Amino acid sequence: MTNNTDFRIALAEICYEMFKEGCIDPSARDITQRYYQGKQFSDGAIEDVRKSLSSVRRLITDEHHEVSAILLAQKYYDNYQKRGGPVDVTHAALCLPMGQGKKAVGILFCVGKENLIYKAFQKMTSTQTEGVLKRATNIIMNGLQQNLTKPDVGRRQLKMLADVIADPGLTRLLLDALTAEVARLEKREMHSSPLPEER
Repeated sequence: MTNNTDFRIALAEICYEMFKEGCIDPSARDITQRYYQGKQFSDGAIEDVRKSLSSVRRLITDEHHEVSAILLAQKYYDNYQKRGGPVDVTHAALCLPMGQGKKAVGILFCVGKENLIYKAFQKMTSTQTEGVLKRATNIIMNGLQQNLTKPDVGRRQLKMLADVIADPGLTRLLLDALTAEVARLEKREMHSSPLPEER
């Protein structure tokens, strides 16, 4: 069932409806109960919903443009749901299903700019994305420096990577570095044999 597109779409609509009704943190169990509309369901049914949460979140973002939806770990429901949420970003990070063995068990619609869990989410994903981007940047730069990649190809690749970063300052630094590197390589290319055209 977890591979069924219609099932995931139905879950996304249910989850979004619950948010509109005032439930900002539906768990997999809550969503399953709404899906089955009062009928009995098994733990396996809850697990099917839980495994679909990542896709559900993407559908909510794509279809309803609700970018505040993030995944929640069990820690949130055990320790913070009834207390009004965590008190600082450090504790908020514990509510996120990031790290070995941590599973997504619910979705949070982060209402308000000061939501600490959303701040923790932004901080953690920004750090992860920056690391991935820097590694990819190094690979592409090495290709340019070793004359294995044509400058226009390198420019396109780096621009694509830079676009995934939310931090405008970091994007600007990367584009500036790329511009300088490409200019240097283009100057060098004037005095060397050109690479074959990209296929």
